[in-house]
Amino acid sequence: MTDSAGVRPGELADTDRAPWVIDVRALHKRHGPVAVLHDLTLQVARGTVCALLGANGSGKTTLLKILLGMSRHDGGEGRVFGLRIEQEANSLAIRQRTGFVSETKEPFAQVSVRRCIDMTRACYPTWRASRERELLERFALPRAQRVSRLSKGMRAK
Repeated sequence: MTDSAGVRPGELADTDRAPWVIDVRALHKRHGPVAVLHDLTLQVARGTVCALLGANGSGKTTLLKILLGMSRHDGGEGRVFGLRIEQEANSLAIRQRTGFVSETKEPFAQVSVRRCIDMTRACYPTWRASRERELLERFALPRAQRVSRLSKGMRAK
């Protein structure tokens, strides 16, 4: 289903493109009693490069997961590509335009590489099987191997 401009829900029309690729205002996130993000405001302009620097546990990965819709925030608001991060339907549209490799792979540790790929594929409706095959071959990933039995380098691949 598309609107009158031919844009599907969660997609961006050229006229809707905000000047900020990331726009976060007063964002809050707690893990139990610990405030991981407190009143965070951040704007990143289109076409710029931004680095998140901070000590371990300062909320860098938490912020990225919130922006991608992989985690929910407790307060404040945010937009990525002009799409509200609070709206679940926007999460897919945001993830289709971004890439994120977490340093931890615990959710996938006890499954095979094949199953890990199957679960990831389910999140991307425009997944290209030909690209999947190409990358599996290039990185020599053992499809039947459990993720927990791979080296750190192979897990990152």
